[in-house]
Amino acid sequence: MALAWGLALLLSLGLRFWGLWHPDPFVIRPLLVALLLFAPAVGLGIWVMREGFPTADSGSLVNGKGESLNCDSESS
Repeated sequence: MALAWGLALLLSLGLRFWGLWHPDPFVIRPLLVALLLFAPAVGLGIWVMREGFPTADSGSLVNGKGESLNCDSESS
């Protein structure tokens, strides 16, 4: 979560300084808008696809790592 806040802060500061250096009205470029809109979703989608989804037959949360899904085998 700190990474997301850090990136948001850097983007905000970058846009702030860009505005100070270029005081003319900002020309909206469709590619820039699409990049700012879709890049986080695409990045998250790539991350989820690389890490994988939990499956019932794997016996764990993700790729053999994590907590067991089988609660019956745990000791009381």
